Amino acid sequence: MSVYLQHVYEDVVDEIGIGTGSVKLNKKFPRACNRALSELENKADTGTDLTFVTKIDQILTDIADKHEYIVYSGVMYWLMRMGMRPGDPRIATAVLNDTERAWKAAIGDYTKDKVNDAQAEGDEDIAYLGEVT
Repeated sequence: MSVYLQHVYEDVVDEIGIGTGSVKLNKKFPRACNRALSELENKADTGTDLTFVTKIDQILTDIADKHEYIVYSGVMYWLMRMGMRPGDPRIATAVLNDTERAWKAAIGDYTKDKVNDAQAEGDEDIAYLGEVT
């Protein structure tokens, strides 16, 4: 149960198309990741804090590997808003809009999984606030 950020970083580099040597990307990547984690915490409202990152090659142990795409979507979303857009201006707007749609869907998936996990582990019925029968 963990997400290796180096893999997310490599996919981001491929999608943006700027190369791993970009000082700007290397500086912004951890901040974008932390913003995504912070938003996941707030939207999913699980009552647990996700551990923030400080470097590209960290491992997120608070996130299941099945949620790697969620981390990727969040990092792309925040990087786009931080000015890390593809060099071709003809596709920049499309990529910006696509990352927003993907991130909203990913937050929904994460929230749904957390609610399902909470129901599976407890004996309370969240919808009716009573005992599951």
